[in-house]
Amino acid sequence: MAFNGKKTMAMIRQSGIKAKDFKAAVYPNRSGSFTWSEIEHAKDLNASTLEGIADLLHCSIDELFDRETPY
Repeated sequence: MAFNGKKTMAMIRQSGIKAKDFKAAVYPNRSGSFTWSEIEHAKDLNASTLEGIADLLHCSIDELFDRETPY
């Protein structure tokens, strides 16, 4: 099971979330710039980042991953 950055980016685009709003919600203490490629090409995001993305998209964390078998 792996994080699916392309699927997550499609969900973000569909929701209409702007980069500045995404950064503020998911990386509130981060300074500097943010690019969407950080999410699209991410391999191992930490739990708090995944939780922030799921909360912002109003979905479960499971939806951000490729899963063969639902639990």
